[in-house]
Amino acid sequence: MGMNYYARVNACSSCGHCHDRDTHHIGKSSAGWKFTLHVDDPKGHSEHKLYTFLDWERFLSQDFVRIFNEDEEELTTTDILDLINRKGWNPDSYKLDQGRYDPEHCVGTSNTYTLMIGYFS
Repeated sequence: MGMNYYARVNACSSCGHCHDRDTHHIGKSSAGWKFTLHVDDPKGHSEHKLYTFLDWERFLSQDFVRIFNEDEEELTTTDILDLINRKGWNPDSYKLDQGRYDPEHCVGTSNTYTLMIGYFS
């Protein structure tokens, strides 16, 4: 079981909701795995051009972006960046992690996260 995280652009200051087109999937944290960071496909159209961790860091740090998990709990920018950076990986799952993603969709990795294009949950 894991937890998905979302960035909402110009969300309502009272309830946190916004239009679907203004909700961006940040990624997913699953037990025993690196954080899976959802990045834009460089071959497709991208309004915010979120291709790397640094792109996400800049985007999430903007005042008009609010961050929520799938349980509707709000996080700070520091909370989500700390989660992504401390997640790490379980050495026992290393071989599984290497074969977990299709290389067409897994476009990068670090010690704490994997960059993934496409849709996943």
